[in-house]
Amino acid sequence: MSKLKVIGIFGHYGNKKIEDETFILSVIQNLYLRIPNVEIECFSINSIDSSTSYNMTSYPIWKEKVQAVIVDQTTENPDHLQPQNKIIVETTVSEIHQIKNVFKKIPFVFTFLEILQNLLELPLFFLKEFENLPIVSW
Repeated sequence: MSKLKVIGIFGHYGNKKIEDETFILSVIQNLYLRIPNVEIECFSINSIDSSTSYNMTSYPIWKEKVQAVIVDQTTENPDHLQPQNKIIVETTVSEIHQIKNVFKKIPFVFTFLEILQNLLELPLFFLKEFENLPIVSW
């Protein structure tokens, strides 16, 4: 018996958009058809939805409070959409991300902080270019 191959699929799916879900489903089906002894794990926006829809181990791609879902891989039919067993693992993020999420909920404050950050990150040589602009007098 050959060794089980593990393939990870990363993408912005799991958000119930039919275009994204159709594309990922076709990728998953083609992998099962063309590669023997394959285990597919996905990294998606909504790991619980992806795990339920595709019957595979799923991990979230965002750094927020997330739930990773591990489903039973022992079913013989890879198209089986309802997982027999699943384990939900909750994780939390660092305090910096939690503070950032609080500021994101306050629209004007977060926008102001983003603008301020972008201004502070401007390179010094770019600011010096403004000094070299000729002043035109009428």
